[in-house]
Amino acid sequence: YNLTLTRITGFLRVEVRPGDALITVDSERYEPSRVAEVPVGRYTVRARAFGYEEHRETVVIRERELTELSLTLAKAGFRVSALRVNRSRFNPLNPGVLGTVRIGFDITSFGTGSAVILDDSGREVYRTAFGRFTTWEQELTWDGRAAGGRQVPDGAYTVRLSAVGEAGGTVVEREEVIRVD
Repeated sequence: YNLTLTRITGFLRVEVRPGDALITVDSERYEPSRVAEVPVGRYTVRARAFGYEEHRETVVIRERELTELSLTLAKAGFRVSALRVNRSRFNPLNPGVLGTVRIGFDITSFGTGSAVILDDSGREVYRTAFGRFTTWEQELTWDGRAAGGRQVPDGAYTVRLSAVGEAGGTVVEREEVIRVD
């Protein structure tokens, strides 16, 4: 026996504002405003754009029917996630990436910020400024050196992030402790 199965499909069109939003349909990227042929079933449509709140909605695709979705994303407030470090202890004498620590955080909207690293007595040993935030994920890499280039001594160091949103001037501060060992 030879059988040829025909997939049962329907159609989906998603309009979104702002027009540069990223749209996914069950983790598959989707081009806004075009009609896509999709197998029948239930799907989660996700739309996101930097500076806007993410929107998720479930749609049901029915056989030979066009399902249309029109979304307008709401402006996001300025929020900053907790700081993430790839290692809580590191040795700057190790080669390459083993001798550094990466400090990351997420931003929801436009703004600026800076990070300072303080020794255990509260003295500033390193400072960096971030450019204008234009994407969700931000990261800083520190090699255990002070501003002048000398290696800092072993001990606990506090990473202090200060970020300010463009709309309304919301100031957010976050801290994380790391050890040079």
